Amino acid sequence: MGKVDYKELPDKRVEIFTTGDKYYKQGFDIYKHSQGAIKSSFIISRPNFPSLFLNISDNSIREAEQIYKKEICPFILYNREKDYFEMKDISKEFLLYDCLEKVFVGIVFSYTFVESIINNLIPNDIKFEWEKNGEKFSYGKIDIERKMSTTDKIKKVITKCFNININFAKLECWQDFKYLEYLRNEIIHFKAEEYIENKIVVAPRVSEMFVCCLMNNLLDSSRNLIKYLSGKIEKNMGLPHEFYPQHINFKEHLEHFKKKG
Repeated sequence: MGKVDYKELPDKRVEIFTTGDKYYKQGFDIYKHSQGAIKSSFIISRPNFPSLFLNISDNSIREAEQIYKKEICPFILYNREKDYFEMKDISKEFLLYDCLEKVFVGIVFSYTFVESIINNLIPNDIKFEWEKNGEKFSYGKIDIERKMSTTDKIKKVITKCFNININFAKLECWQDFKYLEYLRNEIIHFKAEEYIENKIVVAPRVSEMFVCCLMNNLLDSSRNLIKYLSGKIEKNMGLPHEFYPQHINFKEHLEHFKKKG
């Protein structure tokens, strides 16, 4: 494909490969495209999929914040008679639904961003063994990916594979990420109604999601966790290039891999 003359930094979602001090991107065959009688591969720069997931989350939360600040907050009215806040125009409650949808998307894809990187770090030939109640168990890569939570993969598998010590009790972003994992699971395994203290509560976790993600920046825990792990694990290929430990001048160093043959 030849050398690419970049006049500005590439999109943060581009997959970057390193060999020594050289940085490369690859072509990605996305589908067979037709124009008239010609049918051939449509090639784009290969995306970094964890970065796509993170970008979806970032955009969704940003849009939710804009809806909340500009289209919801200015139109909230205190009802003195009933002693609660409500929308001035009840017909505009759908804006809150729009906001909630984007919060849900933000939670799921923020978590998926971390999960995809962790799954990529697990060696293909791994044999993870442990014992419980006197019984021995063994997982390969597929079992680990499908049957273990992301927090367990990090704490039990990744630390062992890369021989790293992490004091999780003192890792500031860890508890936040564990709570993010909990909220993500509440969405994926959603219960519209739940018995709590013998009372039916409708969608009991929705308010937690709304407050934690829009007002308490819970989703920052994903980015902070990967930033921390990238400093512990050397040569972590597949990271979005915003997590590279050093600044890279892509204008000078970014090239395409050349096609073989």
